[in-house]
Amino acid sequence: MLVLGACCLSGCNGGDTPGSVRSEGDRHAIGTQATGIAINSEGEKLFRLRCGACHSIDPDRPSVIGPHLAGIFGRPAGSVAGFAYSEAMRSYGKKWTPENMDEFLENSGELVPGNRMAFVGLSNAEQRKLIIEYLKIFR
Repeated sequence: MLVLGACCLSGCNGGDTPGSVRSEGDRHAIGTQATGIAINSEGEKLFRLRCGACHSIDPDRPSVIGPHLAGIFGRPAGSVAGFAYSEAMRSYGKKWTPENMDEFLENSGELVPGNRMAFVGLSNAEQRKLIIEYLKIFR
């Protein structure tokens, strides 16, 4: 934990610790990681607010309202074992991608007519993006 704090402090003041040599690539990687953490933090908040009442990200935690969303990207729609999907969702026939998840979160009834998800949709594209980025963590 102390090492992480020192690393963060050296990155925050724009310089490196005296005597250290850090490449431009290292500084970029640290900046990218910090950006990812910030996005995932916002994404987690939005997931909990917008999705968490019905969905889990824990594949071992059963849900009676909605299936878990761990490993959603690349998984065929309507395929979590033991969950009672609507015929519409089982028949959708596509694997989840960030692109079709974005469409689904915006208007689930338009992408998969007849699905049973009781969600009015999320019109804010940035919020959808943050939720999707958060879900990418749980492969």
